[in-house]
Amino acid sequence: MINLPIEGINVKRNSISRALWTILMTIATGVAVLLGASGPAQASASAGDLGVSAVASDPLLFYRSSDGLAVTGSVDNGGNFTSLQGVGGFSLGWTHVTSVGGGRVLFYRASDGLAVTGAVSNVGGFVNLQTVGGFSPGWTHITSVGGGRLLFYRASDGLAVTGVVTSVGGFANLQTVGGFSPGWTHITSVGGGRVLFYRASDGLAVTGAVSNVGGFTNLQTVGGFSPGWTHITSAGGGRLLFYRSGDGLAVTGSVDNGGNFTSLQGVGGFSLGWTHITSVGGGRVLFYRASDGLAVTGAVSNVGGFTNLQTVGGFTPGWTLVTLAST
Repeated sequence: MINLPIEGINVKRNSISRALWTILMTIATGVAVLLGASGPAQASASAGDLGVSAVASDPLLFYRSSDGLAVTGSVDNGGNFTSLQGVGGFSLGWTHVTSVGGGRVLFYRASDGLAVTGAVSNVGGFVNLQTVGGFSPGWTHITSVGGGRLLFYRASDGLAVTGVVTSVGGFANLQTVGGFSPGWTHITSVGGGRVLFYRASDGLAVTGAVSNVGGFTNLQTVGGFSPGWTHITSAGGGRLLFYRSGDGLAVTGSVDNGGNFTSLQGVGGFSLGWTHITSVGGGRVLFYRASDGLAVTGAVSNVGGFTNLQTVGGFTPGWTLVTLAST
């Protein structure tokens, strides 16, 4: 097992008023490019119009590594966005913010291995929990696989370990599960402990599963896929949305309980340059572009089709991490 010693360093918080948050997350009033299954469509939408029957998702945590700014918001079942709270400044330089369920999130900084836990409430507030590392530095991927369990992977040498975050934010080592192949660029959870590994340079893709005690089982080799996908996002029910930012190409597929992959539909070209595509539950996803703050929502159907929902930003540019704090 890999020893993960604890350092006594806490996440710092300050109070950002709701008024400032509103300024930061001002919704674009002009017409912006939406995603369409047959190409970019034009639409304008009110991000704050939630409606009487709207149901909000779990809260989203937006974080900017350069200055520690952090805010929360949520997307309802119609794809509308509402601001919640300003919850940072946090410490600078977090490279990963990963949801572990129950509103809890793990913050990790690859440069020095610092790791802390916190919790986002249903109304978007934030509470510090525990300092749980120094972990080993240099983890490139930290993927939640359910039940508080996490898969840590380092692309340079294929090292992989599992651990679990407790209900009070503590951390326990589970197992060393790799050397895996080096160079995986994406490790995406598809539910039930199963994960899809993808390497953008050559399109290689495999599936595997993390057990309740942190062991790992190989499942299937499912690609050569097309090379160059920049984002692979879970849309629930084993479904995945693949997107390539350079040309807007987008397709859907699904992974079954045995780790087999089935192609579903071609759903783009989408707009170019999305930097974040985050699942918000119920098949809905939030697209965000850090360069200009453009943000839209859409939904992936049970058969892999795609529907435009709302244009919800101009948000503040430069968010580096957008994480759903799943409850």
